Amino acid sequence: EKAIEFYNKALVLNDKVGDKTNKAIALGSIAMVHYNKAEYEKALDFASASLKINEENQDERNISNNAGLIGDIYLDMAHATNDKKKQQSLLINSKKYLNTSLDIQLKQSNWKEIAFNYEQLSKIEALLDNYKEANNYSIKASTYKDSVYNEDTKETIKNLEDKRAIELRDKEIQLNKLT
Repeated sequence: EKAIEFYNKALVLNDKVGDKTNKAIALGSIAMVHYNKAEYEKALDFASASLKINEENQDERNISNNAGLIGDIYLDMAHATNDKKKQQSLLINSKKYLNTSLDIQLKQSNWKEIAFNYEQLSKIEALLDNYKEANNYSIKASTYKDSVYNEDTKETIKNLEDKRAIELRDKEIQLNKLT
């Protein structure tokens, strides 16, 4: 509740100064709080308001974030209902928003988000009984996860090599001081 209180204060301040970018961020943050509390309708309202502002601002990164969140909300709403017709409608909406997010993430080469979106799309297709498509998305998710792992591993190795080079240089400096 404290988080929502602070984000609401930020909304008021951003409205006063006319800062639409930070207003959209505050709306998205409020959406996340409601989403984490499983208050899906409220989360959807705030995420949609944030998305609208980000679309007006042509802020692709935050459009992708908002669309991904809306897709996740619809997916969780689909899981929460026993009404098959309603579930199918929610899944179709989820798929639409997740694909919007995915398209942007692909352009930006954001491997982690791409992998996550493919995982979510795989879940949707499985719930829609499209198992072949679910498997295809699962394979794509795994491929991107491997890419993320490989990138992380390369970075770790580079950091270790840099650390070792610094240690060797420091030892060499110490030896030079002794002689």
